[in-house]
Parts: sequence; structure tokens; C-alpha cells
Amino acid sequence: MIEFPWSYLGTVISAFAGGLWAVYKFANEYRENRKWKQIEFLLNLSQKFFGTDDIKACIIKLDNTHELDNLRRIFESERAILTDAEIQELEKFRSLFQFFDNLNCCIEMKALTLDQINLFGWFLNRIGETDFIRVYCAKVGFSNVIALADKLEKYVYSSAYSRLHRV
Repeated sequence: MIEFPWSYLGTVISAFAGGLWAVYKFANEYRENRKWKQIEFLLNLSQKFFGTDDIKACIIKLDNTHELDNLRRIFESERAILTDAEIQELEKFRSLFQFFDNLNCCIEMKALTLDQINLFGWFLNRIGETDFIRVYCAKVGFSNVIALADKLEKYVYSSAYSRLHRV
């Protein structure tokens, strides 16, 4: 009969515990690195968003309620009857919608979370609550922008609701 080598048990347990500790440290470091990469990515997105003249012009127009009637006319008109300046205005908004469409891809790929992109929440909310922009986005292939605005609105509402009921 073979005896169990009890003298090696401590060594085996130590090696196993050391291995578990190494896996834990690696996983923790990976999570921290990923978090920093996401923060860096968000900062770059923010700089691109607020640093792009076309997007800044769209933000100003979305924020100015007096501009909405003019925007409605541009968004609802056939492209053939728009002036060159109005077509340029529309193209600026297409850049904005493309930015948010790309953000939606980041959400779907789980590269970013809704909590993280809430940095752009006011703008998405403004787009989502404006009926003629919703219709335009659906018509020209930016329905993901509206879906993202809706997801974010639902997320923010449910987060606020749960915070209120924790008190």
C-alpha cells in the first residue's frame, strides 16, 4: 500500500493558494486597466464631440427653441428644394447623428455602458423628444440614434426612480 505524502500537502496547498491569488490579481488588474481605457475613450469622445464645429453648431440649434421651427422645415423638406446653406445644416446634423450611431455600437459591443454615455444624455434626450428629428432619423437610417435615446431615457428614469425609493 502506498502512503499519502503528507509532507507535500502544505506545499500543494501553498502552490494552489498562490495560483488563486495570481489569478485574482490578474483579473483585478485587467478590470482596472479596462476601466482606465474606458475613461480615456470617453474623454476622447467628449473632446471630439465638444471640439467639432459642426457638432457644436447642432448643439446650439438644439438648445435654442426659437430655431426649432426652422429646423423642422429643413428636416421635413425634400432635399431638392433646400438651399445650399440648408443642405450644409442638414449635413452637420448627419455628423451629429453619426456620432450617436457610433456610440450605440459601443453600447451594443459592451465597450461602454449607458451610465458612461449619459455624459451626452441631454443631447440624446433633446433628439429623442423632438418628433421631426425622430422621423428624419428613422427615414435616413439613423434609427439606432433614436433607440439609444430611448434606452438612455429609460435607464436614467429607472435609475432616478430606484434612487428615490431607496431613501
